[in-house]
Amino acid sequence: MKLARQDRLERAKDASTTNWVKDFKGLVFDQSGAVIPRAQVEIFRKDALDGGPLVKMETGEKGEFAAHLENGTYVATFRSQGLKTYVLVFEVSEKGQAELHITLEVGSVA
Repeated sequence: MKLARQDRLERAKDASTTNWVKDFKGLVFDQSGAVIPRAQVEIFRKDALDGGPLVKMETGEKGEFAAHLENGTYVATFRSQGLKTYVLVFEVSEKGQAELHITLEVGSVA
């Protein structure tokens, strides 16, 4: 499992930033639109993916997540059993959007 996570992070190293946020917060859903409680979230600095995560957390009972991050570029992974891991490359900046909505698809976690 650690190897699969590292592979996803390696692919994220060359990926473009896809989201800009003022604050890292939002909700995690499944494909039906239901929130996912207790999904695993890990946040890494994009320029230091070889190190451990800066933040590890679970979503709340209503699928919510939030963490204070300094301005910069990050990679976050969102995992829940029986669903595909979602990898997000994002930047924290003043011109960012208010909230992220992450949808996990049905599939393997590998």
